[in-house]
Amino acid sequence: MIAIHTKYLSPTNTRGARVKASVYRSRDVTFSVTVGYDHAADDPFELAAQALAEKHWPGKNVRYVGATLDGNGNVFTLEG
Repeated sequence: MIAIHTKYLSPTNTRGARVKASVYRSRDVTFSVTVGYDHAADDPFELAAQALAEKHWPGKNVRYVGATLDGNGNVFTLEG
């Protein structure tokens, strides 16, 4: 099972707010993608998780699992 962790990244002086989605395969291998925080989206965290899924597992959709313990993101898994 693949667990996709998302995290909110606060805006800086040079970049707007973003969401980072990551999958930790091992200590040395991490898949990640960072997308701009879409304020108009129903779930910007799901958009980031789906972007990562499309990059590494084309055609797969993501499913919400729950919130992260620190409250800064959500966890998703691949459907099917």
